[in-house]
Formats: sequence, C-alpha cells, structure tokens
Amino acid sequence: MAWVPYFLLVLSGCGSCSRGQGQPPPREDKTEAGTVDHTTSLASSFPGSQWSLILGEEDSTNRYAATVMVIVHDAKDASKHMECSGVLVAPRLVLTAGHCVCQRREAPAPDDEKLLIDASLCAATASVVLVTSEPPTPERVGESWSERLSGTVRPHPQLRLLLDSEGHVTSNTANLALVLLEQPVKQHIAPVLLSDEEATVGERLTVVGFGYAEGPGALDGRRRFSLESVTGRLEPRGERMLFGRPELHSYRGDTGGPCLREGKGAPTLVGISNRGLGREPAFTSTYAYRAWLEREIQFAPQSSSSSEEGPTP
Repeated sequence: MAWVPYFLLVLSGCGSCSRGQGQPPPREDKTEAGTVDHTTSLASSFPGSQWSLILGEEDSTNRYAATVMVIVHDAKDASKHMECSGVLVAPRLVLTAGHCVCQRREAPAPDDEKLLIDASLCAATASVVLVTSEPPTPERVGESWSERLSGTVRPHPQLRLLLDSEGHVTSNTANLALVLLEQPVKQHIAPVLLSDEEATVGERLTVVGFGYAEGPGALDGRRRFSLESVTGRLEPRGERMLFGRPELHSYRGDTGGPCLREGKGAPTLVGISNRGLGREPAFTSTYAYRAWLEREIQFAPQSSSSSEEGPTP
C-alpha cells in the first residue's frame, strides 16, 4: 500500500477519494472510547452485481465485526496516510500486516532486491476504527456506527520483506504487526480466535476487509467479505500462501484483514491478507506464528490502567 492523500478518516474505503457532492458531513459525538462518527454511506455508482463481484458481499449482519480499519499517518506530512484492514485478537490487540505499518526503504547490498521492509522503520502509533453496520429500512438509509481508538505499533521482531524492481515479493518473513490499543474496545465485539490448524491448498476461506479497487477506485465505506480458495503455497514450507482469482487482483481492500476458517461456531483466524502487496494475491499464515501471537495475547494488558509491558521476546 502506498501513502495517499488523507480526505476521509472514518468510513473512507478508497486510497484517495473525497466525499461525493451532496453527501452530508459526518456527525461526531465524543465518548470515553474516542470519537464516534454517524456517517451515511457513500452511494455506489456501480450495479450491485458488479460491485459484489469485485469487492465481495457487505457484512450487513456484523458477523465479522472484529475486522477493523488500521490507519497510519505520515510523520512528515499529516495530510497523507496509509490505510489497511486488521482484526481484533484480544480486547486491546489488533493484528494487521507488517507492511501496513512499516515503510519501504532501499535494500542494502549485497541484496539483489531493490526494496526492504523490516521492523526498523515502522510507525510508532496507529488509529483503529471499529465499524458496526445497520441495514437500511423503508424509513431511512443504512448507517455505520464507528469507534476510533489509538494504539502503539508492535511489529513482529523478525519482520523482513524483500521486493524486486518490478514489485514482486522475493522474500517474506513474519509480515505481521500488532497494535496495542490505549484502552479496550467499548463495543461488544468478540475477538477472533486463532485456528489450531494450518490452511490447506483447496480450502475455501472467508477474507474480510475495507478498501478500494484500482478499477472503480472507490468503496462505500462498508466492511465486505468474499469466499476465496487457497490455490497454492509459494514455497514448499513457506508461510505465504496464494488465494483468490488473479484477474480480480485489482481489489486492494482486504490487505491486513483476516482470512477466516468457517465452522459450526465462530470463525477462526488462519491468515492475514497481503493482497495489496506484490503481484500475486497472497496471505501470511498465522499458524506459522501462533506461539508469538499466543504470548502477545496472554501478556496483553486487559485495561488501560494495566502495565504496557509486553512479553519477553
């Protein structure tokens, strides 16, 4: 994901879009949890069938309410920001992709690759937006109620990605990061549980997120999900797995969002989408880093008055 002009903080799914003409500005209410925005969704200019094909189905029942927006501001230019998805894994922990919160830099010699992303150049803080949708009725249009919180960025200590001059990911290690929220989520949203089994080729997963498509170039600010098949593993034992349909790779909306295994109970987390990075739609297996995640969740403070110290690396 690239740094983009910052026009809409909450419910802005596109990389560089502004509120359409005639749309009312959001109303903001101050609460203990932060700013709550009551925003009418932006109208889509695309037919419903085409919109759903590109972007997925809207999560109108809030089944995937633990999927959130993660917003990082450019330290040098406050008008720019980077926007990804993420998922709540504990009352004060949001998991996202490492490349969503850490910047690219030139790879040092003797690497043949041109760009490096690691834990040495990451944002210190990030904003997290939780959204609960209300479906439309004959009397009113649908709305989304949101809660915005701030937190401290904690990239995986082994995060290391290499990209070549054409944008291909040539090496991928621990493309994960956590955001430790300043206070627990106030909304009644249950964190997603970690799966105790690896994703397998041929399995169908639910991928959830907010974002934009390069073709239409906009999104109506809703959380969306799609069913995607795992199509392969990039290395025989690698943590990066391919999924989805390459012809629809123009959709960048679920980068950093969860890849979920559906079952009889609540969905469980098997990966974090990297669809917005590189030339192939892929996700990072969370099963490969289950021990790290379990330690972080176990030692994460449960309240804002708790100690901010995390587990021993």
